[in-house]
Amino acid sequence: RISVILNALNLDQWRPITAEEKRRRRLAAGLADDAIVIGFAGRLVALKRLDCLLAAAQRLVGRHPQLCFLMLGDGPLRSELERQAQSLGDRCRFLGWGNGSDWLPLFDMLVLPSESEGLPYCVLESMALGIPVVASAVGGMKESVVDGQTGFLVPPGDESALQQALDRLIGDSGMRSSMGLAGRARAESLYDVRAMARRWEELYTRLGDGKSS
Repeated sequence: RISVILNALNLDQWRPITAEEKRRRRLAAGLADDAIVIGFAGRLVALKRLDCLLAAAQRLVGRHPQLCFLMLGDGPLRSELERQAQSLGDRCRFLGWGNGSDWLPLFDMLVLPSESEGLPYCVLESMALGIPVVASAVGGMKESVVDGQTGFLVPPGDESALQQALDRLIGDSGMRSSMGLAGRARAESLYDVRAMARRWEELYTRLGDGKSS
């Protein structure tokens, strides 16, 4: 009596960009040519656990000086999080709300360390763009992110596990590339809006016993 129809995207509008296009757009955004960009997209609220991400960031930059953190979104904790990120200097930028299609393609990985989530569109968009995802093993992220294949899942609130997962991806460009390709393939298989439309059509046909009005 229960049918599940997944969120979906128009994958024609969310496609991976070339390395040269990424480089050009990063330079235009004021990012270093050799930057490794870790991005977040969402509301700046407590359940997103950005405090964990920033704590991990402060340890990671010592090992990886080319890191850059982009925080896309806004919310009541912005001022507090900006204070926590002061030691990162210009390696951490709070962008406010912007067009995800402008910023997400610049990410090398998306991080979503939330305590609770449904099925966030930023995860699906990142997969469609060929970007690996590091996320908490909660809600729909346990279904969308395949641990070890399209990204990594970590326990919510576990700073050490989050840092280790990020460290692995930062240090292995081949892994980032292969996970990104796997994420795109998974998006094409499960999260294409055309597939969602077919599932709705099949559901209504089944409910109507196959009879058209």
